[in-house]
Amino acid sequence: MVPIADESGCRALTAGVFVALGLSLTLAGVGCSGGRAIARVNGKPVTETQWMEAMIREYGPSELLGLIDEVIIRQEATRLGIKADEQDVRAKIDELASLAGSRDELGKRLEQLHMTMDDLGKRAEVLVLLDKLVRSRIKVDDAQIVAYYRQHAREFTHEPRVRARIMLFASKENAEAVAEALKAGGDFAGLAKELSEDPGTKSDGGDTGWVEEHDYAPAISKVLFALKPGQTSLPFQGPDGWYIVRVEATRPAGLVPLAEVREQIERRLIQERMMSERAHWLIEQRRKAVLVIKDRRLAEGVRDLLTKAPPPNPVPGLMMPDSLFMDALQAGLRGKPLSLEAL
Repeated sequence: MVPIADESGCRALTAGVFVALGLSLTLAGVGCSGGRAIARVNGKPVTETQWMEAMIREYGPSELLGLIDEVIIRQEATRLGIKADEQDVRAKIDELASLAGSRDELGKRLEQLHMTMDDLGKRAEVLVLLDKLVRSRIKVDDAQIVAYYRQHAREFTHEPRVRARIMLFASKENAEAVAEALKAGGDFAGLAKELSEDPGTKSDGGDTGWVEEHDYAPAISKVLFALKPGQTSLPFQGPDGWYIVRVEATRPAGLVPLAEVREQIERRLIQERMMSERAHWLIEQRRKAVLVIKDRRLAEGVRDLLTKAPPPNPVPGLMMPDSLFMDALQAGLRGKPLSLEAL
């Protein structure tokens, strides 16, 4: 049994709804008997009771269902010993920021919702717990990865590539001195680690990894893509100084090997299924729970939402499209009886 409402009645229930809505309101002397006017329209009063009744009628069932879902998630996570640490929560907030477009855009949306980053952190914690509860339900096998790779081949094509090593120097004299050392048999990687001034590649012996023509400034790419494997350039001037480059290998335009993108595809498939699995899991758990709601109007509203409302998002509009929830309903869950009592 999940206790949702308190027997103290309207005052406690209304306060809970306002907290869930994130409204920072001071309600002095608010209670069910409330006849005190909080506004007047052409002399006619609008009372606290009228206002609270309107808020509960408009937002009560959906906000209460959100609180019910949070209790369900936390109860099941506790039962299974699942926790959300600070790193998990930070990563989830970063994910939400990415979905919003940027941290700034996320901040604007939170402001519109009268939420703070602390509020978001609490909701992100619940979503982390939900993800951990759901993750074990998602299995991705090799056949699915290969199928995705083939179906999205265009995403994994690339232009001609080279794997190279690069050294950068502030002066032409330094570059020419190192070029002489290379002619004498010096090791490119060793000299790059010791003498190169390129902060991005110095520690890796100048290794650029596989790069395409657009990855570097034209002055550098022109030299890189003119060399053959094993060839080293003479010193040349580029955007940040003087360069020496050596090409290790080349690769013609084509598909990126599956082995190089396997983990990327697996993560993508898991993420795609995660959203719909959240909906499936929450619907199943809602129907297992015994909900006791001591306000008949709220009970009826929640009963209605249980048949059609999507599970709440940590930030509305950012996470779960309604269509995914409806897909879950159509998967055969709609016909199961609801275990909900109104007292």
